[in-house]
Amino acid sequence: MSENLFTYDLTNRIITDNSFRDYAPENAIKYSLGQIFVNFINYDFSFYDSERKKLDKLLKQIDYIYYRNSNLDESLRSVFPCVQDKYYELSHGDSMGAIVEYLLDIPHIIPYCNSTMFTDYKQFAEQQALDFVFLQNEIKKYVFCLDMDCQPEITSLQKYVSTEDLSFSMHDGILQKEKTIIRHKYSWEEHVNYEIETYANTVPFIPNSEPDSSVLTLGIENNPNWRNTEIEIIHGYVFETPKEALQCEFLKMLELGIKIRKCTVCGKYFIVTGHNGNCCDNLYKDTGLTCQQVFADRNYKNKRKQNPILKEYDKAYKRMYARYSNKKNLASDEYTKWKNEAAWERDKALEAYTKNPSEAVINNFKQFLHNK
Repeated sequence: MSENLFTYDLTNRIITDNSFRDYAPENAIKYSLGQIFVNFINYDFSFYDSERKKLDKLLKQIDYIYYRNSNLDESLRSVFPCVQDKYYELSHGDSMGAIVEYLLDIPHIIPYCNSTMFTDYKQFAEQQALDFVFLQNEIKKYVFCLDMDCQPEITSLQKYVSTEDLSFSMHDGILQKEKTIIRHKYSWEEHVNYEIETYANTVPFIPNSEPDSSVLTLGIENNPNWRNTEIEIIHGYVFETPKEALQCEFLKMLELGIKIRKCTVCGKYFIVTGHNGNCCDNLYKDTGLTCQQVFADRNYKNKRKQNPILKEYDKAYKRMYARYSNKKNLASDEYTKWKNEAAWERDKALEAYTKNPSEAVINNFKQFLHNK
């Protein structure tokens, strides 16, 4: 299985997570290059951190030996009562394994953080590899390098060289572990289906009898189908820790000149595209609007507040609408007539104020609207 193998396509700016590729072809998940890094720096790890601290505290109290231990088992279930049965199934009943599966599933949108290959249990301790709040603070120097609004007069590479105190020496550098897998494009899902079909069609059904496991598990060597499929080469990187993975993606972003910016509306980072906007296109809270739409709406309202003609018009409009909606001496046809006349006078006043921004234009429009 190509566990924890990430492929970086710099031409198309795509990251492929191959972790479960051999189970089914569609399980190779693709991300825009830079998106996992941005997701990590934006993620709120507060709940994960509170759960991690509970495990760290417990492990300091109990010397953990990796086998079924009834005392540890009981303690873990007591400290983590909310852990679902599915995590115990994934760990084949091992309580510690179940807690690890549970913890690393919390930040499931960040693939660097949820590989159970990282599970030396000491890594959950403070300031260790799986203390993600600490790691967020640790990689702030990378964020500084990529943030186009931090010292914009110099490039990301110049910021990185300055931050790391690098010079012209060839002795400096970062080692990364690469891995190449050559395999048939055949999945375990296809193999299991072949086993089921073969077993179901060759073994007679005998009620109340145990199945013959030796026949059920045919083994890959007895399956001729995969040998006729296309052979592929998968090349990528494997990582010992989430920090290594984030560092690798950061260096790819640096190489490609990918920049980030903090959204004016939600305060989260996003990858800057050609439009160089001030905000991202994610949905903002429960408004149903993207940050870009919220930003545009705020700008529109601010412009109206800053323009004295529109400010007077909005004041009169609210007053007349309140009279109409509360049925205070303003019939529907009168309200419609006023709206049309006020809109015409507004446009005329806007044109006059643009040509000659004077108090006289404002006062004349105020008199028409009967504003104080």
